[in-house]
Amino acid sequence: MKKRIDDAIFGMEKLDALAATFDRLYLDYTVPPDEQERLNHGAYVFQAIRDEIALVKNELEEMTDM
Repeated sequence: MKKRIDDAIFGMEKLDALAATFDRLYLDYTVPPDEQERLNHGAYVFQAIRDEIALVKNELEEMTDM
């Protein structure tokens, strides 16, 4: 079971790295004023995904400490 949890943690780390790279390369935070609401919505959705990745990773790490 520990190997499966370790593998899951590693998978979450990879997802987090992909998300960070995507954020730096593809999310353009400089937009015309009429696109600002759309950008904000996309950024909120993206951050929610990153928060969930961190939450799952932390829960998995806590399981390894049991």
